[in-house]
Amino acid sequence: MATTAIKNILDTLRARNVRISLNGERLQVEAARGIIDEQLRQLIKDNKEALIAYIRQVVRQEDITIQPAPMATSYPLSSSQRRLWILSQLEAGDTAYHIAVGYRFEGTLVVQALEKAFQRLIERHEILRTVFRVQEDGEPVQVVLPAAHSGFSLLQDDLRDRHDKDEEIRKRLNETLMVPFLLTTPPLLRAGLYRTDDDQWTLLAVIHHIISDAWSMNILMQELMQFYFAESNSVPAATPLKIQYKDYASWQQQQLLHGGFDEHRAYWLSQFEQGVPVLRLRGDRPRPETKTYHGGTVRKEISHRLIQPLKTLTQESGTTLFAGLLAIVQVLLSRYTGQRETVLGTLVAGRTHVDLEDQIGFYVNTIALRLPLDAENGFRQLLAGMKQTLSGAYKYQDYPFDELVKTLGAARDASRHPLFDVLVVLQDATPLAEKKAGVTDQLNVTLYDLPLAPNTSKFDLSFDFVETATGLMLTIEYNSDIYLPASIYRMGDHLEKLLEVLLQSPDHAVGKADYLTENEKQALIAQAGHAAADYFMAKQQIQLAETAG
Repeated sequence: MATTAIKNILDTLRARNVRISLNGERLQVEAARGIIDEQLRQLIKDNKEALIAYIRQVVRQEDITIQPAPMATSYPLSSSQRRLWILSQLEAGDTAYHIAVGYRFEGTLVVQALEKAFQRLIERHEILRTVFRVQEDGEPVQVVLPAAHSGFSLLQDDLRDRHDKDEEIRKRLNETLMVPFLLTTPPLLRAGLYRTDDDQWTLLAVIHHIISDAWSMNILMQELMQFYFAESNSVPAATPLKIQYKDYASWQQQQLLHGGFDEHRAYWLSQFEQGVPVLRLRGDRPRPETKTYHGGTVRKEISHRLIQPLKTLTQESGTTLFAGLLAIVQVLLSRYTGQRETVLGTLVAGRTHVDLEDQIGFYVNTIALRLPLDAENGFRQLLAGMKQTLSGAYKYQDYPFDELVKTLGAARDASRHPLFDVLVVLQDATPLAEKKAGVTDQLNVTLYDLPLAPNTSKFDLSFDFVETATGLMLTIEYNSDIYLPASIYRMGDHLEKLLEVLLQSPDHAVGKADYLTENEKQALIAQAGHAAADYFMAKQQIQLAETAG
């Protein structure tokens, strides 16, 4: 769970004079009689593990402050940045690690104020004017450029006379996405402003993942609009940041060097001390010898009639909706492959340290979850095990994934992503229409649903769930060099069917859970009928031939 969400819960508890603390490994709750009603009790219960993890982290960090790094001409890369830098050298011109966002402006937009807002944003966040170069010893470093040398300019075009505005925006975005960034040369952020009506504009931004992540994109837009408001109304600018991304990267490397993550390291090594299980999921095409990033997406909406019972079951099990979705994917892959152990990846914000919440940069961390499965257990039992697995993973989530890969030292399969092939994430549940980047008297800014079908995929498969007003939207991103679209559509149907079956009988063996759709069953019955008829006809012909002989 995001730190901001936990802080909101803590604010709610403080407003009711409810105190929480840790007593050993237990969450201790103190309040006057009658203060904690059933709703508040359920709130604490549903978020117990996340509250414990947050309090533990805050206590641990009281004496660990990220200090600004000494002034230098260059700075070390964070572990995550280093991996992307290496990939950029191996896959020159690859665009898999581009992040795109879009926003729609309605009202009166002062373009000059928006341009100045971008300038002030780039001045505030050094990472937006950072480039990556190689020292004489071959070591990559990051170099912070003066704001005047950021290389950024806001592209502009007027599309009011075009009849195919959405199609043109789609074209412009795809063109921008497909142009590789050169990490040694600024800028690593591009933005275009397209006027589509007298009072409507669309802002598209593309940024390289080595300097940003999804959380950062929200900060970027929020602060951009704050600076726009400041420029439009002549109000003071935001206070300077206490630290910058280069400070975090330097701090992280020092922590790794001096044992600051040793406890985390020991936990993750224990998870994989018996080796790393490889998912044996058949593809439609032979796996390329070297990993590729060509991809496609398939979207499927999962009805509220299934999601609400899943939420109820996960709450009864003391865990979360994400844990339930992770378990569903685990069972589906096990039913496909027959394997009783799977490694699935997921993402955490990487901002457990209190100093990182308002930062732009590549903080998100990947964690690899080793998930055993007893085929005789029911779904309810599987959720109990998932709760325990996630609790440990969240407790030790700060250990950089790339350090784990390096520390394990396993022989690298060049055709696969390290440690896992399948990623599962649950995105922010805030409805799209409620995501306001900023509102003034003259301008309303909302998130723009990008008319984009990505043609890249970082993993073999990614299951991306987003909660909506009517249920869940599932986007499956797949490697198109391995899978065909038809197979991924079936996979989405199978996941929905499996969810329905497991919710109907949560205590029945998951290894026997049916995932075939009714149409598939009818097709198999018909196919089996033809096969049987062919068999008996052949047998009769053989008998006739033997009699004639």
